Amino acid sequence: MAGSSVHRHGRLLCRGAPLSFLDGEWVRQDSDVKSSPRYAHSDDPKLHLTSDGAAWRVTRGAGSGEVIAEAASTALHPGTVEVGSWKVFDRGKELPKSAELEMLCDGPNTEEQPFLMEELGRDFFLRVHLTRKVVWFVCPATGDIYHSAAKPGGEGGRSKPGKRYCHLCNKCFSANNFQSQHLVNLHPELVAKKPPKEKKEKKLAGLEKNMPSPADPERVKTLIHALLCPSDGPSDRPDYTAEVAALQGLIKRMEAHAAECQIGANVPGSKKKSCAQCTRWRQLQKLRDRFTRQLLQHGPGRPKQPEGEASSSSSPPKLLKRQVTMLLESAENAADLDLSRLPMLVDKELSAQSRRQQA
Repeated sequence: MAGSSVHRHGRLLCRGAPLSFLDGEWVRQDSDVKSSPRYAHSDDPKLHLTSDGAAWRVTRGAGSGEVIAEAASTALHPGTVEVGSWKVFDRGKELPKSAELEMLCDGPNTEEQPFLMEELGRDFFLRVHLTRKVVWFVCPATGDIYHSAAKPGGEGGRSKPGKRYCHLCNKCFSANNFQSQHLVNLHPELVAKKPPKEKKEKKLAGLEKNMPSPADPERVKTLIHALLCPSDGPSDRPDYTAEVAALQGLIKRMEAHAAECQIGANVPGSKKKSCAQCTRWRQLQKLRDRFTRQLLQHGPGRPKQPEGEASSSSSPPKLLKRQVTMLLESAENAADLDLSRLPMLVDKELSAQSRRQQA
């Protein structure tokens, strides 16, 4: 049966070690699938890689030889040791960049030449975050060949949904539900806990903490000025203050983040939780468009009312969104905005909001 073999198409490689003689292929020295595997370096058989259940160690010589590298980990295979866990020593002194050492399984990774779980590490799917990588493997329990992708399709003849192997159950389960259902329900102790909400919010604070609060009208005026100001950099305008320039830089960073953010909630129709920074950027866009429309009511870029149509009031007609878009695409019209009217417009809107809250 396929599970009786420990080596076929996969090779254990070491790379990124600060001591170059550690890099290269490591060859398995045993065939016992019930204990931690033992390896020797292909170019220097005196270098041994073993585990005592609490740590993986590279030693020169078998047994209690000189420790050259060590990783405190309960992983069942050197390829499933957490990235950044390794420490490399030279004459007992830890070397810099030790954490860059990485052990991994390399091979054809195809349906015709899949990995054995003994080559990947039996705890591979519980310890290694695959992201977009798809792995072809042999189930130790049945000998069947599966891929690890959650959905069918893609390269390599993936006509069916994939599976992932759980060494604790000695069985393969649906890849689509492996993390969200199997591990959560049967092995909750292995599921990484989500960071507290306040820590997540702290990561977003870099762009959020400097945004003005609605309770601070003067800073709101400065923000809206920064959103609409055509100046990009130092300006002789008296109202182009250092605070306006700082907010413009912040707004540009938020726009760049929104353009590159890959969170699924930014895609229309997604049910995933949205990115706070992208949500804030969309709010700023709406704010900019709203005050742009108000300024265009009085600016020279406002469309003229057709002759023969009488205005129902003394106020200028409202602009449609498509008209605002058309006007904003013209640099000349954008420069025509009378930013001196902004303080009055902001005061008017904040007063209206205050009245609605008190009603």
